[in-house]
Formats: sequence, structure tokens, C-alpha cells
Amino acid sequence: MTLTQPHISERQLREWDEGGATILDGPFSSEQIAETAAVITRLHAEKKLGGAADYLLDPEILDIIQHPFLEEAAKTALRCDEVEFLALAARRKDPHPEKRAFVEHEHIDVAYGPEDMAATPRRMIASLLVWFTDVTTENGPMLVRPGSHHTLANHFGKPAPCSENYLGLEHLPDLGFTELEPILAKAGQISLLTTATVHSASSNVADVPRIVMFTMWAPKGLHIEVNMREYPQRLAYYTQLREHLRPERRHIVPSIADPAPEIPATDIR
Repeated sequence: MTLTQPHISERQLREWDEGGATILDGPFSSEQIAETAAVITRLHAEKKLGGAADYLLDPEILDIIQHPFLEEAAKTALRCDEVEFLALAARRKDPHPEKRAFVEHEHIDVAYGPEDMAATPRRMIASLLVWFTDVTTENGPMLVRPGSHHTLANHFGKPAPCSENYLGLEHLPDLGFTELEPILAKAGQISLLTTATVHSASSNVADVPRIVMFTMWAPKGLHIEVNMREYPQRLAYYTQLREHLRPERRHIVPSIADPAPEIPATDIR
């Protein structure tokens, strides 16, 4: 039987709420994980991945996006009855065992106020990261500062001064954040994350690649200004995506709206 309804325990919900990240056991077979990893590897080799998001229509990619498990996990995390798929990014991090380990660039993707995170539904994005390889401390894990999204929210108050996209640590107030911790996982597991936490990629100094797909979800109808420089491309992608998904899964694609204006990146210290 294919697992479509995620079991998210009270402990996992508390980790997501308080720390900003938790790990879920995914529904995908080992064969599907391997097949999708091969597609991402091919796209990586063809230099078709990169930027704030990827606009992919490969069947293997779509079967991950439209799996009911992700939709249901987002509903639970965001405390709502309906969610929409916002964006994806597929990434393969090649191994470089000859190099030293380093943190690439700490940042946030979006900022929220305390009321946004406390609301029902939550006025925020849930990121679900599907891992296609094991993630260890050596092969480029994502690093997060647990609880930093609350630290920033309490500092900003309401409303939070949301930026356009990607604010580096050097543009954030020095609030004594917790230490960076790696997100570790097995192939097929899923990380539930808010990118309002201070987080960073890290170098892969192992001898194996790290492959992941980021998927972003929000309560239906909620407009959050994130990655707005690519908003026109995202709207065009939604039209294509709706045509390629199975009919019973097309409801996860947002309704097309007028393009929002670009918002310049700002320093919110």
C-alpha cells in the first residue's frame, strides 16, 4: 500500500514549530527515489538546474510534487485545510573530498512576525525537502540555527519587515542565535523546514553526491513575497504545471494572478 497520509507526531510538530525543522519518513519507494535521483543527476550535468527555483516538467519530478503525502504534510504543518504548491528547486551537490569543509552562506529566505506563525492557518511557507541520497555531516548537509526564526520574529514584532528574497547573515541583526546544526537524513526521508530560520548550505567533502528536491507550500490564497524576482517565470510555470499534472492533482497549483512588482532586497537590521 502506498502511504499518502503522513504521520506527524506531536514531537515532530514541536520540533518544526520551535526549532524550525524536523524529519519525516517519506512515502516513496527505493526505486522511485533512485529513478528521480538519476533524473536530477542528468539535469545537473546538463546545467539545467540553478537560481532561486527550477521550472521542471520531467515526469519523475512531477510524480514527487503531486504525491498526496507532501500536500497532506503541508496541511498539517500549516494548520489548514487547503494548501498550494509554490515552487521547487532540485539540487545535486557533487563530492570534493580533496577540499576542506566550510559553511557556504548563512541567510534567511523570508521573515515573519510572531502573529504569522501563531495564526491558524499559519501565514507562512512550509518547505518539504525530499532527500534522494543519505545526508551525513560530510556530504553537504543543510545547516540551520534552531529557533532563529522565532528570535528574528520577536525582534521584528508585527508586522515583520519582510525582504524580497535571500537576506544574508551580514544583513541581519546580531541576536545571539543558536549554533548551526546539520540536517541529517536517509534517502527517501523528508525534512519539514521553515527557511525563515537562519540556514546555509555546506560543502560536500565526502566521496558521494548529495541530492535533494526542495518543495515550497503555503495555505491556499496566501500571497507571501518570496523570490519575487522570478515571479513572472513562476506564473508561466503554473500554467504549464497545471497541464501536466494528473487531473485530480491540479488543485495544488495556485490560481494565476497579476504579476507582483519586484521588491529590492533590503537590510533589515
